Amino acid sequence: MPPDSVIEQVKTDYLLAVEWLQDSLLLAWPRPLAGAPFYMADKFLRHYQHVVTQYQVRRPYCYVGVLRCDHQVHVKAFSDDGKRCIVIDYQTQRRMATYNYPSRERLHTQHLTDGIMVYQMIYDDRGAHWKIAAFVQELPQGWENKRVLQEMQVIPDFPSTIGRDN
Repeated sequence: MPPDSVIEQVKTDYLLAVEWLQDSLLLAWPRPLAGAPFYMADKFLRHYQHVVTQYQVRRPYCYVGVLRCDHQVHVKAFSDDGKRCIVIDYQTQRRMATYNYPSRERLHTQHLTDGIMVYQMIYDDRGAHWKIAAFVQELPQGWENKRVLQEMQVIPDFPSTIGRDN
């Protein structure tokens, strides 16, 4: 594991990216696309750009959902070169707020159960900060149980033959 200062930087940069993602959904076009590369990279950035572009290409959207929650972030599984790691985000007090996009008026709030999300982070040498590179998975509740943990392994790179169709 790297020094505590690196782990704290990963946590801080992850939380800043999540905050930007929440706020960016209510920004006027094309600001979300312009700011995205500062907080995201790789698959996560490409997916975000695709979704935001589709909103604008198909028709201006009327409603947008913003997930807000409390975060408890754990950092694990750094790559050998120290440039990638895994973030496990324990999300509590989750609520999905639905907004009227043109007026920015909140229309509805739906309360959700707690969730545990796993993301891959990558270090950007040029910007000297961490970015969200990929959504890995949502973990089931209770996954941190010691009995369950004994059966789990972190696999940093999946073999090309893994999967249902291989």
